Amino acid sequence: MHTAVKPFISAVQQLALATTRQQVIETLATTARSLIGADGATVVFRDGDKSFYVHEDAMAPLFAPGRFSIKACVSGWVMENAKPAVIDDVYTDARVPIEVYRPTFVKSMGMVPIRSMAPIGALGVYWAQGHHMTPDELERAQALADSAAVALQNVNTLENLEERVRERTQQLTQMNQDLRLFAGSVAHDLRSPLTLLIGDAEALQYEDLPVEERGELARELMQTALHMNGMLQGLLDLSHVTSRPLAVAPVNLSRVAEDSLRLLRSIEPNRNVSVVIEPGLAVDADEGLMRVVMGNLLNNAWKYTSRQPSAHIRFGIEPMNSGDAFVVQDDGAGFDAKSLNFEAFRRFHAANEFPGNGLGLATVHRAITRHGGSMWAESSRGAGARFYFRLPPRAHA
Repeated sequence: MHTAVKPFISAVQQLALATTRQQVIETLATTARSLIGADGATVVFRDGDKSFYVHEDAMAPLFAPGRFSIKACVSGWVMENAKPAVIDDVYTDARVPIEVYRPTFVKSMGMVPIRSMAPIGALGVYWAQGHHMTPDELERAQALADSAAVALQNVNTLENLEERVRERTQQLTQMNQDLRLFAGSVAHDLRSPLTLLIGDAEALQYEDLPVEERGELARELMQTALHMNGMLQGLLDLSHVTSRPLAVAPVNLSRVAEDSLRLLRSIEPNRNVSVVIEPGLAVDADEGLMRVVMGNLLNNAWKYTSRQPSAHIRFGIEPMNSGDAFVVQDDGAGFDAKSLNFEAFRRFHAANEFPGNGLGLATVHRAITRHGGSMWAESSRGAGARFYFRLPPRAHA
């Protein structure tokens, strides 16, 4: 094998074996400078309307990590025209921004596109002395750039696969937890109401049971059945929040909050509740899950203010040192926030104080974390509650 071919094959192999974008970039710059015998090499990527010089290997500083207008630099010309540029004298070519090059050692240069069709970047090589880039040097530079384009595509594919594996593993882990949760609830949390159902059903079999007692037992049976149904539905909702694919789109949270409160008012139209909803609050998120979030938080606020003669509920956004956060606030019964951990079936009030199954906050927390967000609360008994949640910065509209 020709001695000049071996280093090139080695360089292509290094690019093919790269597992990260940075490895591809560094290998491309180093091997281009070495194989072509240049004094420097740069790797450039398109970044909107800019040429982003992401890495360089050179005898002295060049342009990385600078960004320059695509319309005003050689790399931009190469990417837009999808063809190489060979410049013997940078001070006589109109494509060269002289003031940018003047502080550098560059006298001559060549640049080729990374990917021939719809280039994503460019590879540049530079000389400190006057030099005319030969056809052989140009061919080697283009071959390296083409190999880098394939390597970058392979890295993207690998990263996408790894991300999908991580997501699937998280989903399977959560599904297993949900299965254990469901089994535990069937064995423990549903046992008491089921025992009550069986006892009432047995009592109803006695023919000499007074009519009044029969009616009372029937009502108790209905209430117990409804409670069990609520617990099962809560478990299904919790599982659904975990397993359903996210359909991210703009969501008007203020409107979602209004819908939830409109339903609550229709159920209890005589309650005296002052509601303040800050208008125009929006996110990019899954609307179905955001309705679950707002529905549960506002239902809790409505429920735990039910003993207030004049209640107040607010949904808005609150500035904080760590960034703005959405808040649902009420002046209801409150709870000990120090013990809050968002576990399923975690209740802060006895069943005879406020009805519920202890699944609402766990479901809300699951929905928020699925979006990559966070949730916390501030409260104390008798002093109302404030539930905060924050979605990633990209989610805020």
